[in-house]
Amino acid sequence: MNKQTAVLTNFPMRTDAEIFQHYLVAAGIESELAGEEACSQVPYHGAGPDATTCHGLSLYVNAEDFEDASDLLATFENR
Repeated sequence: MNKQTAVLTNFPMRTDAEIFQHYLVAAGIESELAGEEACSQVPYHGAGPDATTCHGLSLYVNAEDFEDASDLLATFENR
């Protein structure tokens, strides 16, 4: 991804991020994950200080794809 990028969202768990990336690939949208790998050990709906302070993995998309990716994210979150 050499173009201008924007953070679409953060995922506390790597599995959710990777599943959503497959949605993006199917739609022809490039993405990249970056962030704290340790967050994959924190339960998504778990209690405790780590669950509230972990920002997880940031998902970046090209700025020109941001709107389309946002629409897909809304669909993904409502599944």
